[in-house]
Amino acid sequence: MGKKRGFTLIELLVVIAIIALLTSILVPVLSSVKRQAMNVICLSRLKQWGAIFSMYTSENDGYFHLRQIGNDFGYQRLWHIIYKPMYQDPRMRFCPTAENPNLKTGPFGTWNPAKGSWNPEDYPIPGEGDNQTNYRAPTGSYGMNRYAEDMKGGTYELDPAFWRKVDVKGGSCVPVLLDCQYVYYWANSNSDPPAYNGDYTTPEMHWIAIDRHFGNVNCTMLDFSARGVRLKELWTLKHNRIYNQCGPWSICGFGGDMAACASAWDEMAPWMSKMPEY
Repeated sequence: MGKKRGFTLIELLVVIAIIALLTSILVPVLSSVKRQAMNVICLSRLKQWGAIFSMYTSENDGYFHLRQIGNDFGYQRLWHIIYKPMYQDPRMRFCPTAENPNLKTGPFGTWNPAKGSWNPEDYPIPGEGDNQTNYRAPTGSYGMNRYAEDMKGGTYELDPAFWRKVDVKGGSCVPVLLDCQYVYYWANSNSDPPAYNGDYTTPEMHWIAIDRHFGNVNCTMLDFSARGVRLKELWTLKHNRIYNQCGPWSICGFGGDMAACASAWDEMAPWMSKMPEY
């Protein structure tokens, strides 16, 4: 009988090297596929939010929800609470890349705007609350444009910047709900860009200029569509009625000089240097 021959050390090393090579090629590909799948899910959720806003405003003479500023009651009329009867899955408040309620801020963090008193029985969903305060309250990782609300109280009631209603021209350029580090945000065309991805300092434009989707932020627009918006493009959207879309961080604001615009962005936000200007 002939002797049984096993693998030599060299043969084993070659096989291991081939496996390692294939792994190094496949892991980034699989990671990219996973991120692309999350992007699709995110856009799907935001499209569903468009349907929710459409149903709500059609039943309220075209108006978004009323919110009173200046007391705790206002905090109990945040968008995700007002529309709670219209969605069943709590994940609807989360981008799929940012669903961990224990992660506070950063591009993949979540918010918890607890203030005042809350009834835990109103939010019997595991993982809701306690990530930033001792109160139990709903969490999420989408934020609403404050200018979309029908806000009351103080000077807000007569402020001409608020949209309040949906029947406006150019609604496809007006963000309503989008990837955000907080439950709401204010927008100002003069706002400097964020110093890094996940910059949680003010101005609040930093809170929405976060890279979750290959340089995009996903948005539900005022016409109830959902799409990805490039980070620098955020500065050119119509966030409110008096927002300057030709502000100092747009190509238009530089008189059409794309190179000068790119240079300014590179100086303030080098982490965005490879992203296109608008």
